[in-house]
Amino acid sequence: MTSLPSIPDDKLFDDGGFGFVASSTAASNIVPLRFIKGQWLRGFDRAPEPPDLEYVALGASEAWQRLERDTPPQRIPRIPGELFPTRRELGDLDEGLWPKFDNKPNDPWSLVNELLLADRQTGQFLGYTASSITARNVVADLCRLIEFQQRTRGKEARPVVKIGTATLNLRRGPVAVPRFDIVDWLGGAAAPELPPSKLQADLTAQLGQRSDIDPKAKSTEPPKRRKAEPPRPKPPDVPWEDELDDRIPL
Repeated sequence: MTSLPSIPDDKLFDDGGFGFVASSTAASNIVPLRFIKGQWLRGFDRAPEPPDLEYVALGASEAWQRLERDTPPQRIPRIPGELFPTRRELGDLDEGLWPKFDNKPNDPWSLVNELLLADRQTGQFLGYTASSITARNVVADLCRLIEFQQRTRGKEARPVVKIGTATLNLRRGPVAVPRFDIVDWLGGAAAPELPPSKLQADLTAQLGQRSDIDPKAKSTEPPKRRKAEPPRPKPPDVPWEDELDDRIPL
């Protein structure tokens, strides 16, 4: 029988792992997992992550993160029921004082989506922080799939995911983006899915506003777009009376 890694139950099931991520004690045991130029890297030495590993997704959070060289990092998480500051409320608005990146001012504050994962084989905690808009959207898609599917499995159920790379076609060309595939579930109990209702339809539509991914899907890979059909030839100009004439010619 499959079991969860040796992680305290109160950290797994009380709030989806958000309190655990916010804990300074736990944070010191979390190894960074990065996605750089289409490659997954683990740890501070950025060792390539072996393929086909499985991870238990323990929780997610959104936060403002401030990074600047020779300055301790700052993190302001979004906490349910509390006001979340806007970028202007964070200060540091003078671009002339921002650190330079590629000789251009770089905002020290960034909005990030964070995932807390556990290596299914070793139980090691891994933290993935998505700061680019494309990566944040992928994490949001994964959270959307998990939230939707937990309705039938129970909130205590945790998905087992594999990581990979997908390609997103943008105006400036194809871009490598992270990919998560749900391959299994731990905990909870699968229950029969409820028949469709207006509430479910409305919520599904709301969840789909930022993504075309089916909420029942098992992967965050962007859906493939159909090739545009060639324009149809323009019909010859005919009087509108002839277009409405359904008489059979003799």
